[in-house]
Parts: sequence; structure tokens; C-alpha cells
Amino acid sequence: MTHGAAARIEPHPAPAATLRRSSSDLLPPVQMQKARSVRLVG
Repeated sequence: MTHGAAARIEPHPAPAATLRRSSSDLLPPVQMQKARSVRLVG
């Protein structure tokens, strides 16, 4: 039982960090895409 609990506790912190990193990494590309789309439309 303890093994399962540890497995559940460990995955939580890791995904949170990955989500934050992915979001921060995805934000710049999204802005660039928006800027490009605006330039193409304009």
C-alpha cells in the first residue's frame, strides 16, 4: 500500500513543474504565431 501512495505522491510535483515549464515555453511561440497572423492579415 505504501508503494502505491508514494507513486501517487511523486507524480504530482513532477507534472506540476512540467506543466509550468511547458506553459512558459508555449507562451512565446503562441505570441509569435499571433503576431505573424496579424502581420499576414494586416
